[in-house]
Amino acid sequence: YQRRVHGGQGEAILYEGHEGDCMYFIARGRVAFTVSEANAKYVHKSDMKDRVQVSPGEVLVDVLTSGKYFGERGCIFIERHRCSAFAVTTVQAWKLSKRILVEFLMAKPQWFLQAKAALNARDELFLTVLTIEDLQSCGLFPKNFPTKVLQDIHSQCLKPAIIEATSIVHHQNRHIDHIYYIIKGFIKQPASRNRVGPGWYGINYILEKEKQWPQTMISTTRIDCWILYLDQMRELVRGVIQDMANDTSPTNYRNTHKRDNSDNKGAVAFNYFKCTYVKC
Repeated sequence: YQRRVHGGQGEAILYEGHEGDCMYFIARGRVAFTVSEANAKYVHKSDMKDRVQVSPGEVLVDVLTSGKYFGERGCIFIERHRCSAFAVTTVQAWKLSKRILVEFLMAKPQWFLQAKAALNARDELFLTVLTIEDLQSCGLFPKNFPTKVLQDIHSQCLKPAIIEATSIVHHQNRHIDHIYYIIKGFIKQPASRNRVGPGWYGINYILEKEKQWPQTMISTTRIDCWILYLDQMRELVRGVIQDMANDTSPTNYRNTHKRDNSDNKGAVAFNYFKCTYVKC
């Protein structure tokens, strides 16, 4: 099922933006991975001790050695390579075609689904980090919103996610219990050509007090995103309200806010948010 292949030093193996038709298992040698400067912010950079000279306009993101593998996402998903790969030294590898891999996994469809889930769970750990500033920019939180509450929402209510190309992102008339911060990729209505790209998506419906998604949306490409779970956020805020009513609580937000906002602007902003978005 696998075919042994050889690559000379400097030889290209994969190209960024090309469709994948196989994966490789490195038997000997080193393979470097680069990405164009325009897309470098979307790709995780490993902590490398080895440094490899690359061409101008290319950013080095990883180097793999014997025992490692690559190219698997292009075989399992409908997506293009996010990196280019070339041989740093003479490379010996085993090549497994997409057709054979998919046929093997589809012998038991649950294997194929498990492989997809495992790859996404692995790669979600390396998505571009959503900052506190990014969260604050969504429009839900008024000026002077208490920093401590915002930090807790950031750490407890946000989850990274990868959505496969041509998947349903959400269904029409379903309850809006989360919104998206799209890092890379596009979504659209099934019958429309208009696409929604990077940035916050869904926030306008929350600000307009909509309860349900007004239309179904699908992904036109792979979507790298962060999901803000609104029900979780509301529960957290209810806990904050309870803490503020309990002076003996070990996490007394009231005292924290007084230190951070001596003019009580934080309390005013928090109260506005509570009254607008949280039913207690």
